[in-house]
Amino acid sequence: MSVFRRKTTAALFASLLASLAAPAVAADADCPDCFPKRWIYFGGNVTVPADVEVLKKVIADAAVHGYNGIAVNTAGDGGYQILLKPTGKTALLRKNLAELIALAASQGVELIPVGGGPAIPTLLKPELVEALPASASFTVRQDVATVSGPNLVTNGDFASEAGWARDAAWVKLDRTTDHTGGSAASGSMKMSPSNAGPAYNSRVYRRFDLAPHKAYRLSFWLKASPRYPTSKLFIQILAEGKNVPVYRNASSNLGWGSKPDGTWNERGNSDPKMFSAGQDWKKYDLEFNTGNASWVTFYLSNQRAGDPSTAVWVDDIELREIGLAHPVRRASLPLVVKGKDGTVYREGGDYAVGAEKLTIPRGSRIRDGQVLDVSWYQSAENLVSRWGTPATACRDEYFDIQKAYYDEINKIFGGKFPGSKVDRYFMYYDEIRVMNWDPGCKPPPKTAGEYLARMVNGVGARLTGYRRPVEKLVWNDMFDPSMNAIPRYWQVNGDLSKSSVALDRSFVVVNWTGGSIMTPAEDEGRRASVKRFADPGHKQVIALYYDKLSSVNNWLGVLGKQLPPGMDGVMYTTWVGADYAGYAHLGAVADKLRERMPGKWPAKRR
Repeated sequence: MSVFRRKTTAALFASLLASLAAPAVAADADCPDCFPKRWIYFGGNVTVPADVEVLKKVIADAAVHGYNGIAVNTAGDGGYQILLKPTGKTALLRKNLAELIALAASQGVELIPVGGGPAIPTLLKPELVEALPASASFTVRQDVATVSGPNLVTNGDFASEAGWARDAAWVKLDRTTDHTGGSAASGSMKMSPSNAGPAYNSRVYRRFDLAPHKAYRLSFWLKASPRYPTSKLFIQILAEGKNVPVYRNASSNLGWGSKPDGTWNERGNSDPKMFSAGQDWKKYDLEFNTGNASWVTFYLSNQRAGDPSTAVWVDDIELREIGLAHPVRRASLPLVVKGKDGTVYREGGDYAVGAEKLTIPRGSRIRDGQVLDVSWYQSAENLVSRWGTPATACRDEYFDIQKAYYDEINKIFGGKFPGSKVDRYFMYYDEIRVMNWDPGCKPPPKTAGEYLARMVNGVGARLTGYRRPVEKLVWNDMFDPSMNAIPRYWQVNGDLSKSSVALDRSFVVVNWTGGSIMTPAEDEGRRASVKRFADPGHKQVIALYYDKLSSVNNWLGVLGKQLPPGMDGVMYTTWVGADYAGYAHLGAVADKLRERMPGKWPAKRR
């Protein structure tokens, strides 16, 4: 940023603060029936100077337009987790938060930390990561036992179209391009982006009959034309024909492969250094676990508008069962090696565990040519994201580490906002796509819904011992049958729609049902969701806007003039990130609330 721009930004910010005649909290005295929570959602990295400046401007504008809180989700290498596990940025995070808190408090705006999701315990104990059961038959040859299964993909070299489905207008067999050089009997599948909506589908896909609880490696070759939109190409593997992914890596659209030593690559397959427009043929791979699925559908897709004169070619797709892929070892997750006669072999004396293999030492009871049944637990890391894979909540350490995390946050935020009598924590238990695989839970949860409720309630119950009481907030989606609390959700083991344990009523539910979708069906879903949480007595905050101003009208129509019991406020929710463009409609949303809900929002401060 230039010196001129820095000075201009500073002058603008100073003028905004000077225009505020009194702290925003004073507005509540003139609006006794106002929503207690009039919040804004902020997602950024408050160790980054540009993001800090955006948040400062949001604080100033919040006070002008009648907002009294900002839910701050600082992420990346400046996330709250570095308070628990310090890095070179921890001191900067503390410093910036202290300055932002002081600024916000001076304007009657409360900052509410957003974080503490189920991945936090893995920071201190990586071995607590969720892991899925897997098993395989190993064959011993020359003192090494491996899985040597066949390639399960027929016609993966695209000698013809047999076995493959495709979007005919945009995907075709190309006999002129083949990764091995090309011949009359081989080819590749050429995929061009679609320029015809609304789906813009350009896909090649296929069903595979597999076995549950198995580990597989998928490999494939890609070549791309100049200008091909590589960031739009993605792989997903869906369970049993349903929209239930067993693999969809949000951190790398084309998945994340492994090194020969069994550790993860430094970069995902979609990283620009791994996959780029104009590149020649290159091989990629990824590992997945079938979970409870007995068959899956593989998709290689581009479902965004693009230039159909560009293309990507895929060739030589292989799918093989593998053994001991990314094993997780802890007391509740045994690695067991048995012979076909039932003999259980001993690690150390009979075998040593290596990268997708067992080595057989001298003196072992295991013999060359023997077939072994091996079972283990495969790390859930990379099945749905490279980062943030949940930890198991079946051990006390889970709750101890979460408590330590919130203790660090309380040192920074606790008691800093005189307009509030409580400290608030917005727990990020949202879209948890893998959980409830650890057999060590005592007592065993009857459903995934029960596991989830135990986990969230357990963390909430430990947020005590501070100078002020704690008010806890959580997103609604994981507890809402109209959203993610469904019988089968991603790689969650069990039914999320049923639970004999309810979410504790002390939690304030932040309800984002429908996002920015504006259909009558979504509005009905919103009504049902609000009632679902109001009936047991939860307070609720409505997360509206979702980067579409007109969608605010839908939520206001759903809420109506006679508000449901426990309606605690609204939150202007943007996912644009730390770009101030996401906050351009703060005033417009406040105006809508004043107009449609008289008495629930304070007047604008001039």
